[in-house]
Amino acid sequence: MAQTELLTVKHVFELQGIGLTVAPDFSIPKAGWKNGNHRVCVVKPNGEQLEADANFHVWHFNIRDPSVSPDRVDRVIISFPDLKEDDVPVGSKILTDPTLVAALNSHL
Repeated sequence: MAQTELLTVKHVFELQGIGLTVAPDFSIPKAGWKNGNHRVCVVKPNGEQLEADANFHVWHFNIRDPSVSPDRVDRVIISFPDLKEDDVPVGSKILTDPTLVAALNSHL
């Protein structure tokens, strides 16, 4: 099955207990979200590609500023428990199943 671009990586960081995490993240879709693991293709800026398992799960960000929208507090994040920063550098494109891309963009 053909894959569709989900995002271009703007930030890469480690979250304790989660692993390598990329941003941007996503609003929780209108229909809700069930955490899960999905196969993705990482296309690095140099064109190199690798297949990887990615965890898509809701993460609660402890933002104390009351002016921050509730939508920014609970987000769907993407993490790679088996990859390192060199595997997913900033500028990489994450490709995955078109139905997953549509679900994550359903909040728009």
